[in-house]
Amino acid sequence: MNPACLAIKAYHVPQEGCKIKLNQNESPYDVPTQIKERVFKTLGRAPWNRYPPLETKELLDRIADYAGFSARGTVIGNSSNEIIQTILLATCEPGAKMVVVEPGFSIYARLGRILGRDVQTVSLGKDFRHEPDAIIAAAQGARLVMLASPNNPTGTILEIPQIEAIARSIRGYLAVDEAYHEFSGQTCLPLVEKYKRLMVIRTFSKAFGLAGIRLGYLLARPEIAAVMAKVKLPFSVGIFPPAAASEMLGKPEYIRQTVETIIREREKLMRGLDKIKGVKPIPSRTNFILFKTRGQSAHRVFNGLRKKGVLVRNFDIPTLQDWLRVTVGRPGENEIFLKKLKAVLEER
Repeated sequence: MNPACLAIKAYHVPQEGCKIKLNQNESPYDVPTQIKERVFKTLGRAPWNRYPPLETKELLDRIADYAGFSARGTVIGNSSNEIIQTILLATCEPGAKMVVVEPGFSIYARLGRILGRDVQTVSLGKDFRHEPDAIIAAAQGARLVMLASPNNPTGTILEIPQIEAIARSIRGYLAVDEAYHEFSGQTCLPLVEKYKRLMVIRTFSKAFGLAGIRLGYLLARPEIAAVMAKVKLPFSVGIFPPAAASEMLGKPEYIRQTVETIIREREKLMRGLDKIKGVKPIPSRTNFILFKTRGQSAHRVFNGLRKKGVLVRNFDIPTLQDWLRVTVGRPGENEIFLKKLKAVLEER
């Protein structure tokens, strides 16, 4: 048995037991019924006894059109997690150094350690701001630097000039996870043409409201994408995800309106948290907000909210032991969360 697998904890996030579920950065808006029905018709015409295509040209073309990028530089995967795993396999041999930030998306370091990479972490600065100089210093000799902008779980971003400074200053590969880029209003994708080892990771789980279909994609130079496509597990994406994603890509106005609604609710939620005594929220460019509860442990507040039917995200890591993360929900859900949070903080 791989010692790294024995050493890590099982990945677990509570998913049940609460009417108000605001813990996994999901869209609060399900796909409209008429879009689901169109997907079902497509699936009804597809042969289920055959393997799916290794490449779904229609979907690649639609993603490329949406992203303003080349279909030749696009690779789809079974969620962005498979894309992350593929990048690790393709760019780093066992023992190779990779750099991530802390706190950051736990899957990067988790997969890196399972695969035997030398994972080096760089701490975020005050109010969880990125420190590009520290990242560049740590990245000397690294085969891969993997960053999220906006960052999960902090909601903070690397500005485009900061990303370019990192890309310009390192010799290894730089993978930037833009899972929340629709909410941030910025992307480093134009830099891919300038820096050949820069890759961008995206997902259909957040802005598109398709977390259940498990589909992500990579945007990179065609020669890099070709290697990633070779390394990725064959037939890892079945017939359902491309059908659902293609339908949603054909509804750009719906996506735009949904994103704008969530951003408006995020700002309202931020103002609501700001008004609660003893709460410190971190300004976010995503669909969630990280916040601290002064004077009361995050564990106690988490359990208090859960008892009142509201599920948020708590963390079992030292850098976030005093922090909780709440996903932006529907207006009514956000109001209930704020009301319940006040009630928990007032209890003694």
